[in-house]
Amino acid sequence: MKKFFQIFVIIVLTFNLIPQITQAAVNNDMLYSIVQINSYKDYNGEFLWMGGGSGSIISEDGVILTNYHVLTDEDWNPLDYFEICYTYSEFEPPYCDEFAAVIAYDPDLDLALLYPFYRYDYESEEYFERPEDDDSYYPPVTFSTVSYAKEDLPSIRDEVSIVGYPGASLTYNVTVTNGKITGYETYYYEEADETFVYSMETDAIINSGNSGGAAFDENDRFIGIPSAGSTMGEGGQYGYIIAVTIINEWLDMLVDDGILSFNPNEYVYGDTQMAIEDALSSGIDDLSNTDLSNFEGEQNLFLDMTEEHPNYDAVRYLKDNKIISGYMDGTFLPAGEITRAELMKILTLANGADISPEDYNNCFPDVTDDWYAKYVCYAKEQGWVEGYPDGNFKPGNNVVKAEAIKMVLNTQGVILDPVGDVKPYNDVDLGEWFSPYVVTAKNLGILEEDGILYKPGENATRGGVSENIYRVIK
Repeated sequence: MKKFFQIFVIIVLTFNLIPQITQAAVNNDMLYSIVQINSYKDYNGEFLWMGGGSGSIISEDGVILTNYHVLTDEDWNPLDYFEICYTYSEFEPPYCDEFAAVIAYDPDLDLALLYPFYRYDYESEEYFERPEDDDSYYPPVTFSTVSYAKEDLPSIRDEVSIVGYPGASLTYNVTVTNGKITGYETYYYEEADETFVYSMETDAIINSGNSGGAAFDENDRFIGIPSAGSTMGEGGQYGYIIAVTIINEWLDMLVDDGILSFNPNEYVYGDTQMAIEDALSSGIDDLSNTDLSNFEGEQNLFLDMTEEHPNYDAVRYLKDNKIISGYMDGTFLPAGEITRAELMKILTLANGADISPEDYNNCFPDVTDDWYAKYVCYAKEQGWVEGYPDGNFKPGNNVVKAEAIKMVLNTQGVILDPVGDVKPYNDVDLGEWFSPYVVTAKNLGILEEDGILYKPGENATRGGVSENIYRVIK
């Protein structure tokens, strides 16, 4: 095979077992082949979450394929530690109990491989090194092709599914978006006199956090890695998929360079067990000397929130209880505005509701099957929210403080106090529709405003809403 890409490798590994070729089969459990990756930077023994993305398991012993940019810092260098979270249920957040190291990467192709070396035992609350003879099974994706021919890829207008953990959707669970292949980007390699498909364009939604996950064809076969890069134009949103053809070429090159003993794609359910002791001696940090318990420490909140922030305790509590999440750049933006859709998701999670998207959708003309549909439709059924006079919910509209406090109290079933004849704030007239909610919230100590003004018409902030929710549920 002719080489035409430069390979960037952290360590050199050898696989010490010869795989047994097994018959390829369509993987009907494709969701369980997708992992969430949390990337951390080591600041003198304290670990700060720097973002992350998704990954695809490509071998039975857990080799993970992802985008290089999922693993890098602001200088485009690999970060220090990578927490791997596995998908066990489409209805539940992933289960995070392993840490992986980078074994190979190529910045030009935006490809990288990870291997999980350490596990967390929740019973003993200890981390331990994965045994070299470990026989744990990891469900790999089923590759759509082992060749490099563009004829083996989906055609334009063929269906495609994007699977991953998109940060922009504010969801904790694995997410699938569907669309069609809309175009290709090709690369002509002169020496081989052959044109390779580098990437495919799709109208399926690809958000930050999906990067490194998987794109599947209509038969649930892996056809490439979705990238966060997308464009918005007059034609709508278009995302990009690094094609399986170029991934195959890269994996073959790793075999030629002795990094892999074989291309996992050639043996869809093959065993690629690594020599872990050799790997550690070749340059991977021995995590056994690292206090991994710091991953649960106070420094793992958000880059833009210190313990001195007035909403720190509230945000910490809601994050720990999987009610809120931050952005993939490690920030929370507590002063940022919040939309009606975002607020309904947070409030529904705070209420503890377990909602199926199959049961709750299409409840407003502008709320159909989007990521927020199940939260909005459940809230409508419970009588927590109403639409506007035109019948729409307007999920993208920002929420003002008066609306937000009403939703907070309604979702928690708080009984309203009598308004009385004393204004709670100078700018809250007793005859306004929102005055009972503001009066009740102030009486209960839910509001953080301790001055003479409430500013009910101002847009609610992420930090302020977090504080309101925290106080009412605590």
